[in-house]
Amino acid sequence: MMLNEQTTYQPYLYGKLFAILEAIQLRAKPGYNATINHFSMAGTRPRSVFPRLLILNEEMYMKMLDRNVRAYYEKLLCELIGKITEFFPDHLSLQDKGTFQIGYFHQKQILEEDVPEKVDKTAQNSNENEDTKDGVSFRISQ
Repeated sequence: MMLNEQTTYQPYLYGKLFAILEAIQLRAKPGYNATINHFSMAGTRPRSVFPRLLILNEEMYMKMLDRNVRAYYEKLLCELIGKITEFFPDHLSLQDKGTFQIGYFHQKQILEEDVPEKVDKTAQNSNENEDTKDGVSFRISQ
């Protein structure tokens, strides 16, 4: 199964969002994964988890990333959040919990395989500022 970029089914998008937030945290603080502690609750009661995770992401983790890595994740988040048309529900049904998990694992697989490569390709399009983070060289235009 592959990542479904066309779906607007909200539980699937919530799963993708969780995977992106987790990836940002792991990139900002390698080896530290507090986000995973919220996985079960996010897939069961999204309204009680996602607002907190989004605030924590913006106020802490995004600020810890290099500019070009931050720009990559901001673009990914904006595209995804633009598809979320409903406020996070109080509860997800059993079927929707499964859909949340599928979205999470689909997005997680893509992030684990492609993020450094995608960031690097984006960076190659710029001839300005070069930064190095985690042993990978990135470029970003201002």
